[in-house]
Amino acid sequence: MRVCLPAVQWLVLIFIVFLLEVVDGETKNWDNSMESRILRFFGLTQKPKIGVNATAPRYMIDMYRRMEEQHQHNIFTTSSRCGFDDNDIPGNTVRSLQNTGLSMRKSSTGSGRYHQLLSFNLSTIPETESITKAEINFGIFENRDEANNRHTAVQVSLYQLLKQNKFNENNLLDDQPILEFHSLHNFTSEFDEYAVIDILDLVEKFRSQSMKNLQLYVAFQFSGNSLESERDLLSSQTSLIVVSIDHSQCKSRIRRDAEPADVHNNNPNICKRNRLLVNFKDVGWDDWIIAPMTYQAYYCAGECPFPMNERLNTTNHAIMQTLVVSLDKSAAPPVCCCTPTNLSPISMLYFDTNDNVVLRQYEDMVVQDCGCR
Repeated sequence: MRVCLPAVQWLVLIFIVFLLEVVDGETKNWDNSMESRILRFFGLTQKPKIGVNATAPRYMIDMYRRMEEQHQHNIFTTSSRCGFDDNDIPGNTVRSLQNTGLSMRKSSTGSGRYHQLLSFNLSTIPETESITKAEINFGIFENRDEANNRHTAVQVSLYQLLKQNKFNENNLLDDQPILEFHSLHNFTSEFDEYAVIDILDLVEKFRSQSMKNLQLYVAFQFSGNSLESERDLLSSQTSLIVVSIDHSQCKSRIRRDAEPADVHNNNPNICKRNRLLVNFKDVGWDDWIIAPMTYQAYYCAGECPFPMNERLNTTNHAIMQTLVVSLDKSAAPPVCCCTPTNLSPISMLYFDTNDNVVLRQYEDMVVQDCGCR
């Protein structure tokens, strides 16, 4: 049986459908706006699309694990320190810039000799950040066999390319490079965990001249029969590790206990810290965030009853305000806000929009203590 609705009811139905479409559109716009705001918090303009061959260097993963271990055992003190608690990392951001030049190749000039042309895009580092450390990390020891008693020994000669070179379709330089010697270094897997060369002077020089691409030439000379596997050598990664400070992220540290004590077990509704698990996989960010995939952010909730005391981690002002309000309710609003009083940072390891790996410390990410304010 066909149902005929009056014209007014049809108009009402059409209006409801229109409202649902508007609300749905506004919700999507709100979601996109919120995602954009959070991405800007990470220093990104858009969600990274990771290349098929993008991998995180072992050096960066080891650094992240070391930062996490130090964070778990550290007791923060009031300080103006900006960045990680490791003195070897003088900043709050570490970037591993990919080599966009040539991979390591065997030289025709003699046994055990190899060479490589390096190119790093410095424009991925915002001008607002101050660079404090810059090192080239050669992955020639990454695949070493700890059980093997034989060690790899190599002499590395580093040169600066004096003019910007372009690569042709065969991935070769169009022009003969003009080189200027920079430094000579010796490494062995017996004593060196990584083959690392400090080039802060070159990075600062290129940056001051507003040059986007830092291009270098490297010559390797392996001694005797120390080279274990040429295949592993030629597939090794070379990265430029840059440490910088984003001063807008700097915060003062406040002392915290290793684990905040729950002093209000007798009142389950009192102002206290509650668990809040952040899972980046739930929001579809697990493809570009490397670690942590989840972390406990916590949140503050609960009552701020009268009379207040220091066990509620409140301020003297809040105590006095509560006292006055108890005598004259029209004098001021009651103190009823259960809020974080102490927060701590976390370290995050992720890919940026250029497939570079970034290790960054973000302040005020984890609630450590709650109080009535």
